[in-house]
Amino acid sequence: MKKSFKSALALLLCFCVLFTFATTAIAAPTASADQDVASLSSGVALTDQPAQGGISTTPIRGTTFGTLLSRFVNLISEIVINDLILAFLRDIVPMSPAVGDYKSFDLDSYENFLAGTETFLDQPAENAVWSLGYGQRSVLPPDFGEKAYARGGMLPYALTTETFNDLKARTVVLDDGSGRGKVAFVGLDCVGIANSDVRKIRAAVADFARENNIVSINVSATHTHSGIDTQGVWTDLFGVIIHNMVASVTGFMKLRTGTDPYFMNNLVEQTAASIVEACENMTPGKLELSQKAVPGYLKDRTPPYALDDNLYKLEFRPFDSSKRPTIINTMGVHPEATSYDFETISSDFVYYWEEVLNIAGYNFVFLQGNVSTTTSVRQDSNDGLAKDSHESSLRYGHEMGYITLGMSLTEEECALLNDECGDLLGVNQYAGKEGHENYSVWYEDWEPVEKVEVTPILNIRLEQFTIASTNNIANAMSKVSLANNFYLYDKDTNKYYTVTELGYLELGKELKVFISPGELMGELLMGGPGLHGFEYDSLRSMYGENIIVCDLMNDAIGYVHADPNYVMVGMQYDAARDKYDSDTWCLLVSLGKNTGSILIGKFIDMVDSVR
Repeated sequence: MKKSFKSALALLLCFCVLFTFATTAIAAPTASADQDVASLSSGVALTDQPAQGGISTTPIRGTTFGTLLSRFVNLISEIVINDLILAFLRDIVPMSPAVGDYKSFDLDSYENFLAGTETFLDQPAENAVWSLGYGQRSVLPPDFGEKAYARGGMLPYALTTETFNDLKARTVVLDDGSGRGKVAFVGLDCVGIANSDVRKIRAAVADFARENNIVSINVSATHTHSGIDTQGVWTDLFGVIIHNMVASVTGFMKLRTGTDPYFMNNLVEQTAASIVEACENMTPGKLELSQKAVPGYLKDRTPPYALDDNLYKLEFRPFDSSKRPTIINTMGVHPEATSYDFETISSDFVYYWEEVLNIAGYNFVFLQGNVSTTTSVRQDSNDGLAKDSHESSLRYGHEMGYITLGMSLTEEECALLNDECGDLLGVNQYAGKEGHENYSVWYEDWEPVEKVEVTPILNIRLEQFTIASTNNIANAMSKVSLANNFYLYDKDTNKYYTVTELGYLELGKELKVFISPGELMGELLMGGPGLHGFEYDSLRSMYGENIIVCDLMNDAIGYVHADPNYVMVGMQYDAARDKYDSDTWCLLVSLGKNTGSILIGKFIDMVDSVR
């Protein structure tokens, strides 16, 4: 088949597949999203779902008929859609010169990977104390407002010059005083960031990192669905596909990137600057951990409804009282309320969470948790106040800020805190007033939780590896270099690979973290019926209740299922309601059906190598 004919046919198929499947993929989330926005504004909980928090409590004795049927349907869907239709599209799309050769690729020479601490400690070093530094930079490009930018997270070509708030890189640098090195964590306001771009951030501070003994730099996407496109699939989708297909065939033009180059260069520079600032501001102090279940504020959209419903807080207090304390929060939840207006750039609730903590005198970093298909709701706080999507994200952020500050306080102390921090939720305006009898006070029936001092031990190990991509729409798009992920091709096997990272972090003896490059389904952490047929136990079964997941850190490889539950276009069986729910999350955002077992297997090997 001649190249020109193949290109024309591939282009036509790209249009058909992207329009058909993007509509299918967006349809399921949008319906769910509409429910989320409705519940945010009206206070009506989704009463036909099982209780959120933990896992579904319906007894399951082995794999049910409903589960088997849904898996059979999903298998047929995988064969027809992925292995036939999309494989044909993958094969006829011309190969971009940016795709690397798998056989000749040398992972060890792939630059700007940092493996972490060389050794793991079981006890703190002599006289060890924590040190922490904080830095922050805006990543909105200087020409924003004059030039329109595409939002990343929902529909392509959603160009705008409007913003509700800022997009930031918020950074902490930690050191346990052992001399083994400092570790940086960045919370970046974006929907996701490819490992290739994380390496550009590391490259921008490589000399500084060596001079200051920074042994690990980790970038967490807050996963806001209304940030600027950082992945390349929303800015000029068809323009880039057409240009790069022609460029690949003719060789007469340079390839285009899906993302805006000026924006991405600015993002790299500003994120690097935040790392430098944080490292230069380090001061010794005490680190404390607390966690509080917040089941009324988040829910899982997808059976088997397994989620970690805890809010985690690491609070650093400098010994020098003139220095500003810092709070690191993590919780698995999609910041997506403002994405449904389709018109405005926003960091969603993250910005307003920070607003409350800043009022109280704290620096703030949000690191995305086990996000899976979990989204924000305010079920117990929905109280009849009319709110649009932006106002809902604002109120959600303010409420989470207050909850963060009040976790270890009594109800009376929370009431004082509320007033001292400006009563941004209108407790004094609405509570008990005529017409607002259903108003929910955030600290009503409050139960404080314990703070635990974190032992000054900072152990971290990361591994880089190539992983096969069997999702053929991802493979087809990688061939035209649409997204920012770096892909490799093995011509002998006709297989595609990408380079990614995962990691294991220990903060003292009190907290363990699975550093995940994708969006792990909650059952991989929590267990339950969603693991029937999977070869591994849940992370908490294997490593204890004090392990958490930080998703979308150092890469954005999409959804990660337990292998038997992988769905491209199909359904999941909800045993709690004896109901089949549609599922298309993995169609456009996943590497394929074996990703879950690969990641969990590599994580087990990594932990075994250091423990």
